[in-house]
Amino acid sequence: MVEKVFVRMEKEAKIRLKKVLKVIMDYAAYNFGNRAAIGKDHDILDALAAGINMLGEELRDSTISLKEKEALVKEAHHRVKNNLQIVSSLLSLQANFVKGRDAREKFQESLDRVRSMALIHEMLYISKNLAEVNFREYLETLVKSLFTSHQLRENIQLKIDIEIQQENFDIDTAIPCGLIVNEIISNSLKHAFSNKQQGLVSLELKNIHEKKYLLSISDNGSGFPKNVHLDSDFFGLQLIQTLVEQIHGIIQFETGKKGTKYSIVFKL
Repeated sequence: MVEKVFVRMEKEAKIRLKKVLKVIMDYAAYNFGNRAAIGKDHDILDALAAGINMLGEELRDSTISLKEKEALVKEAHHRVKNNLQIVSSLLSLQANFVKGRDAREKFQESLDRVRSMALIHEMLYISKNLAEVNFREYLETLVKSLFTSHQLRENIQLKIDIEIQQENFDIDTAIPCGLIVNEIISNSLKHAFSNKQQGLVSLELKNIHEKKYLLSISDNGSGFPKNVHLDSDFFGLQLIQTLVEQIHGIIQFETGKKGTKYSIVFKL
């Protein structure tokens, strides 16, 4: 008789333990609607059930708070993107009333810079990861949009080669890198192929160490004049150097009759 009682108690304990484990699994899946049943025996299983219920309440509250924070960050990216797009639209409208090729080019440069930043926030808004952006997708989208906005001739080709282990870049690295790419490629598209020769613009991004990267951008255009170097008094070149410093990188600049090449080494 005593043995039967113990067997029954053991079965009941297993059933109760299964129910507690089920509640734990629900909590792990962010389902906080269930609660572990607490009996009147005040035994170990009752204490465990009470502890699990308290943990569920804490997890539910913290998860709600986290979701609220995520929603706020998402909304911030959305608003920044919208505001940048408004600035972009205003620049585009104003450019229509600007006379002179040089002045219009300055507006186009500003427009491209704004668009490159807006694209980051757009990708972050639609991404599940609110702090990092898929840099491969970002670069490909950015460069192709630059080719479209500059209305290039068919004789200028684009080559993109990206081989990186970690594709997600934090926003503090992605925005300066995007602006660097924007500045260099825009400059190539505007000036490197003025004599209408067959053109090639190449972008390469590779790991040279675990979190160390080499970004190379080159063209086979006419190159800069002999007296132009990286420290020359050109806003575009100065901006590139400032952005490279911002990501704690090192830049090399080569130019000549066979084209121009920028090599930038930086750490993530």
